[in-house]
Amino acid sequence: MSKLRTTTDPVSSSASDPIDRWLDVFVRLLRLSPAESQRIRDELEDHLRARVDDLMLVGHTEPDAVRTAVTELGETAELARQFQSAAKPRRRLTMLAGSAIVSAGLVVGAVLMTQSGTPSAAGMVVAGGQAADQTTEPVFLHDIVSADGEPDVSFRQVVDGIDDVIDEPLIVHYGSIFPDSLVYTNIELLRPSLPVAGLSLEQGLTVVSNAMPGGYSDPLVIQRSDKAYELARRSFFDRRDAVLIEYDVNHLLRPPTAEAIGPQEFSDTVAALIEPTLWGDRARLGIVGTTLLIHAHPRIHDQVADLLARIEDRYEHQRAELRATELQRSETRRQHLLGEIVRFERSAERLEGELRIARQDLFAARKVLFRVESDMRDREPTVEELVEHAAAQDEIETMTDRVQVLETRSGRLRGTISDYMFEVSSLEALIASEGASGPE
Repeated sequence: MSKLRTTTDPVSSSASDPIDRWLDVFVRLLRLSPAESQRIRDELEDHLRARVDDLMLVGHTEPDAVRTAVTELGETAELARQFQSAAKPRRRLTMLAGSAIVSAGLVVGAVLMTQSGTPSAAGMVVAGGQAADQTTEPVFLHDIVSADGEPDVSFRQVVDGIDDVIDEPLIVHYGSIFPDSLVYTNIELLRPSLPVAGLSLEQGLTVVSNAMPGGYSDPLVIQRSDKAYELARRSFFDRRDAVLIEYDVNHLLRPPTAEAIGPQEFSDTVAALIEPTLWGDRARLGIVGTTLLIHAHPRIHDQVADLLARIEDRYEHQRAELRATELQRSETRRQHLLGEIVRFERSAERLEGELRIARQDLFAARKVLFRVESDMRDREPTVEELVEHAAAQDEIETMTDRVQVLETRSGRLRGTISDYMFEVSSLEALIASEGASGPE
């Protein structure tokens, strides 16, 4: 297996040389070991440069000489296939109980390349599993075709093409991919041609999956496992790698702006939003009390955690909106109460003025009554004195009633003012507290 350059490797300074550019492409198509590829590259470079020199001596320009020398070698892909066939024996496939560990080495069909044009296993996007550290995602360089040019494509060719860029073993779980077949390697795909050039590994596998029976509903995925890559149907990894995780959803059953949600209703919602066709066969979901129990592949747990976090974020956003609305209501109420306090204070002052006058009138009526009674104490009262005495008593009774009414009204008004002032203080404390905490 050749050493693969990642996007962090230095780019050759000779990249602008047309011969070096052609040789770079040619070596990528060889798919041989580093030593063998370098040996062939050196031999071809010596031949090409010598031929270019000869052509330039007889009058060709350098660009024409390069084109002529390369053309004389033949078609790049066909030349690479000839060198590859001459340099290497046919690879062997080891079957292990429905799985296969494919040794790295040969490629018949697909070649995976980085966006920069250099093969790389670093940066592989692994669907449904652990991805390698990545800087650039590998892509299919060519459409997948059979080695002899025939339109039929075998699954073996797809495996070989993927395996070529992996420095570690590729475990192919054939039993999960073709459960009804005992002959795995030569199974032909349904479509005569697979246009995967330029697609990422995951996209290319999707195209390959769609050319296979059941590929739409259960696609092929590559997953990183310890020191190997594994290729299988997604359902295989879903069942094998399922883990049980408990989620406390008690706080999610009480939305801030709606009625409480029933636990089963919440569980059904989660199942409906996350890969609805998964549950029952490849994953399990249930709820006990307010604990959501999920037995599923880690990728499903990632989606569940993300969904629950999104729900919690939404709830928090609603709570923040409610707090803001309540804060505004509190401020509006505070302003209203302050206005009412000012108005009631003025009314209280007016009542207290009226109460003072009423008390003065009551005091004056009592003085008149006291004087009249003093004058009539030792003699028979006159008619005029009796009339004045009765009038004084009536005035006292009237003023007493008025004083009592005014005192009652004033007391109630002062009580209301006191209550309003207490509410204003409470609102101000609430507003200060909410303002200090701010949005979470």
